[in-house]
Amino acid sequence: MRWQFLDDFDADYKRSILENIDRFWSVFEQRNVSLTNQFGRTLSEAECSELQDSARSEVIWVGNWLGKLDERLMWECERLADGRFLFVVTPEQSYELRSLANTVIDRAPHLDDWSFSAYRQPVSIDLLESAFDARQGGTIPRDLTFALARNDSNSIDVSFSSKSFRTDNAEEDMGTCILVCELLLGEEFSEQWLGLVQTKKSPGLLSRVFGMKTADLTPSQLVAEVSALRKEIVSALPREPYHRAQPLDVRTSARQVIGRKPPEADSPIFFLDRVTWSCLVPPVLNAAVIGSFYFSSHRFSNSGETFCYVASSCAGGTDAVLEYKDTTEALLDTTLRDADLGCAIGSGGGLEYAYVDLSLTDVQQAVKLLRRLCSENQLSQQSWLLFYDYQFKDEWVNLGSQNKSPPSCLMLRNQ
Repeated sequence: MRWQFLDDFDADYKRSILENIDRFWSVFEQRNVSLTNQFGRTLSEAECSELQDSARSEVIWVGNWLGKLDERLMWECERLADGRFLFVVTPEQSYELRSLANTVIDRAPHLDDWSFSAYRQPVSIDLLESAFDARQGGTIPRDLTFALARNDSNSIDVSFSSKSFRTDNAEEDMGTCILVCELLLGEEFSEQWLGLVQTKKSPGLLSRVFGMKTADLTPSQLVAEVSALRKEIVSALPREPYHRAQPLDVRTSARQVIGRKPPEADSPIFFLDRVTWSCLVPPVLNAAVIGSFYFSSHRFSNSGETFCYVASSCAGGTDAVLEYKDTTEALLDTTLRDADLGCAIGSGGGLEYAYVDLSLTDVQQAVKLLRRLCSENQLSQQSWLLFYDYQFKDEWVNLGSQNKSPPSCLMLRNQ
């Protein structure tokens, strides 16, 4: 679902969605007393059959209103230790709805008895068992231990060990451990930083089995150890945006280059047009293009940068594409740096399109600049801005004068 970067052409659609969100919160505020009377414990739609009629009506009402925005939006309500209520609207694994969920929460009213979030919050270790039982049922293995390691995508791998596991990496055991991570670390941290989760039917010795840096620890130590490893990753990132901190020169700096075989003439309907990537910031390229995990800009910037790319139609064959992408990379790098909005971090060629990879500190302002270049015919009229982040996998911005969506062959599928 496109939402974060809708064009002016979509103004009516966006306005209707925002009006629905505001109506939802208006009714929520009107029903505040009824809601607080009913939501004295954690509730979700799955519990409807167990509720009294009055409580069930509130659950149905909330679900119906959020369903008008998108049926994949889920919600929960729980009583906090201070007596207030936490209301969560989350897309769960429908990550393309993350921006919409954030907007819903951003427009929530201020109510003394309530707090609002677009992510499920971490639970304390003393509530882990009860929270696990409420979400999935069953119990957590008593002898569960874990080990951690940082991977090449700047995310954190977690490997668990227990005698009670069925086999190594059994699906049900892995589901248990993924849920343990989400409960203890919170949904936001898990989405952005959690990497590979493995399970081993063996007590301890994870450092030998997986070669992990931190091994044979208990769940009570998970939060502190993961936080320490995340801090280590973040501390190694540039303290300033790449266009200020890095001495990058698109003409002379060393690059990492990745290529792939072009699709055959009889390829299926979907194929990826791009066949080369030439990057000045290799960790970003590795994570975004060949990494095994969802890409998140948070893992590669201390300055709130967004990593994205411009794709431009280029007639004339391979030679024309290569010439256009070199010229355009230099143009965008200079223009963005002069405006203090970012820089080019690489480029690439495809069968029919040229690509320039960007690091942007303000996407909305950069879009205005890129559209100006299109209006001056310095960029192809068939140009789009697309994104590497997992939550923006359906997002794009048309930079030309026509309201056209990009062909699917421009969009990565590993997000």
